[in-house]
Amino acid sequence: MSDLSLRSYQPGDEHETAALFNRYTACFVGPFTVTPESWLAQYQRTWRSPGLEQDSECVRVAVREGRIVGHSAADYDAGETVILQELCVAEERDGAELAQALIADVEQRCRARGKTTLLLHLSHEDGLVTRVAHQMGYEFTHSTGVFMTAITNLEQFLRELEAELTRRWSQSAGRAWTGTIAFRSGEMAAGLYLHDAQAEVVMVSGPTLTAEVDAGVLPLLLLGRITVGEAYLQDGLTLRAEDKLQALRVLDALFPRTPMYLPRAQWW
Repeated sequence: MSDLSLRSYQPGDEHETAALFNRYTACFVGPFTVTPESWLAQYQRTWRSPGLEQDSECVRVAVREGRIVGHSAADYDAGETVILQELCVAEERDGAELAQALIADVEQRCRARGKTTLLLHLSHEDGLVTRVAHQMGYEFTHSTGVFMTAITNLEQFLRELEAELTRRWSQSAGRAWTGTIAFRSGEMAAGLYLHDAQAEVVMVSGPTLTAEVDAGVLPLLLLGRITVGEAYLQDGLTLRAEDKLQALRVLDALFPRTPMYLPRAQWW
């Protein structure tokens, strides 16, 4: 992708982004025309994030040889969660690479803003983005469009779920167990201290057990879409502990296959 650059929205971009939106979505949603004015109005007045005048980063564009070949629109004003709700790329051979670059760009901004989670709220009919998202470790659910989830800050993510984890642990048969779990996934790390029927996010030193989770498996496991056993048998979860069977039981009590939704995302 030589000579490709990414930048934030600039006044006047709406003419190319609206045209690109119309071309890109026609193949999976049919004829649907937005004008430059209507496209721009959506990101100035009709969504929860600050408008483009206050936060030009909510729309990012990919530029090559002076023309826009892709763009993304993300809502950064949903608490710890960022919602990517528009992604379009030009019909070129490197469309998948363009989509990947735009998603990675939003992920980078999630981390820079201290966000924990990125949701891709995109059409399940968009085969290109769905394929790219899967390759990047996202999974989807057929509800309203597609919600694909990535965890971008593991420690903050666990802190947000601390009360729910305490509830689950306090009601489990193994709640008398005391120890520290070190979670690792890629470059992310976080600790969970289990004691007195409570679950507390802590800094880890000398953990009782260590759970290393593949990036693509992490949201599935923590949000209750697969079991701990499934992740372990599929080599998506690696355990280091004196008693691995007990470690599996502890993790299964914390993360059963029961859907767990982020507190600020109940409107799913």
